[in-house]
Order: sequence, then structure tokens, then C-alpha cells
Amino acid sequence: MEGRYYLDRIDLADPASPVLLPKVNVPGVLVAASEDGRDLTTLETEWNGERVASYLHGLTLRADGRAELRGSAALAGYPSGAARAGGFAWAITTDWSGGAAVTELAAVELGTMQVRSRQAVEGSWAWLRKAAGGKLFLQAGWNEQGLLVYGLADPARPTFERFARTQGWAQDIVVGGGVAYLPSGPYGVPMVELAP
Repeated sequence: MEGRYYLDRIDLADPASPVLLPKVNVPGVLVAASEDGRDLTTLETEWNGERVASYLHGLTLRADGRAELRGSAALAGYPSGAARAGGFAWAITTDWSGGAAVTELAAVELGTMQVRSRQAVEGSWAWLRKAAGGKLFLQAGWNEQGLLVYGLADPARPTFERFARTQGWAQDIVVGGGVAYLPSGPYGVPMVELAP
């Protein structure tokens, strides 16, 4: 069974009277868009009966309101989040095809849609939550509940910096003044010091 995905766009030229524009057919779900809304990144998952594959797609929104596919980056396994900042996107996937779960962080250069690095995320499941403040934040689950922080000094090769234990799922990550604030519902707003 195949599905179709559509991007809803809202014109905010007059914030008091937003206008819903025609839908745009895109492959997968929206990860992020450039500030001008013309460059889109989507994430799509495909099951061929034996394996799950995921794809980060780079699209350009044309003047006629249609999306033109620039390229795609293939990733092994089922995705658990993606983020985009500057000229890169990152995605987490978990692949079970080898008999054991392998969770991987991939860095994709948006200009070429080439995978620039892949690295294993050890120890547990992980969900990519956000790229902010020159850092990449992954929520780790199961036995090791907490936040994995990666530095993006080289966005093509994120560098693991630290693990910070959390009591619950961070609903958002807000970065400011060298600190990551983690609004966590009933657990309050834990704070994580970040490396410069």
C-alpha cells in the first residue's frame, strides 16, 4: 500500500488574516524548510516486504506551487527523527535486518543530498529531537533515559559530547547562554550545561 503526502502552506503576509494556500504533493513528511520556504527537506519510509529503508529528500518549491525533487539520501532502517540546520540534515534510523537492532546517526549535506557520515548510537534507542545552538540533541530511551548531546563544529561529522540523565521525555529543547533547557512536563525544566 502506498500513500501520498501533502504539504500545507499558510501565507502570513497579513498575520491578522492568514491564507491557506493550495496543498503541495511531496514525498514523505516535512522535516524543515529554509527561512524563505523554497528549500524543503522531507523524510520518507518504505517497506519492501523484507526491509525498511528511509530517505531524506531535498526539494525546491517552484513558483507554480509544485515541489521539484533535487535528490535523495538513502538510509537503512526505520527513522526516529530528523533535524536540519544550515546546509545539513541529520537523521536517526534503526535497522533490524541483521538480527540485532543497530541505531545509526547519519549526516546529510543538503546541497548534494550525499550522506557525509554514519555513526552508531550505542546503548539504547534514540530519537533525534533538535538541532540548536551548534548542537544536536537526541533523546535516549529504555535503560538509559536521558539526552545525548553532539557538537556540530563539523556538521558532516557530529561529535558526541555528553549524556545527561533525565526523568522523563523532554518536550522541547531551548538553547541559550551555553545551557540547554528541557521543558519536561511534570518534571519541570531541567538544565544541561553545554560545552563551548
